[in-house]
Amino acid sequence: MNDTAPIVRSRHEHFLNKYAELMKRKGLLPEIFLVHQTPSSQYVDEDGDVAHEFYAEHQSQDGQMRRLQRVVNNLRPKGYERYAIPRLSPDVPVVMWEMEKQ
Repeated sequence: MNDTAPIVRSRHEHFLNKYAELMKRKGLLPEIFLVHQTPSSQYVDEDGDVAHEFYAEHQSQDGQMRRLQRVVNNLRPKGYERYAIPRLSPDVPVVMWEMEKQ
């Protein structure tokens, strides 16, 4: 496995260098560097309400005191959310803007 790791790494670096040169020459950003959707951190309950957390109000046995208790049952993840504007992937190891000394 140690013998193949440098080969894979050099291919990856060659791939990124190729796109870095394209970006410098033409000012184009390849589609592979953009993220169009992300997993949502929100949940949907059985009524169709969407939120990050759900709480239910419970009364004590004497009926006076009330408290909030977090609901964790009957929730499902919202799924993926699509970005209105594509964002730059955090995994891009390419210098996007380079300053030169004058």
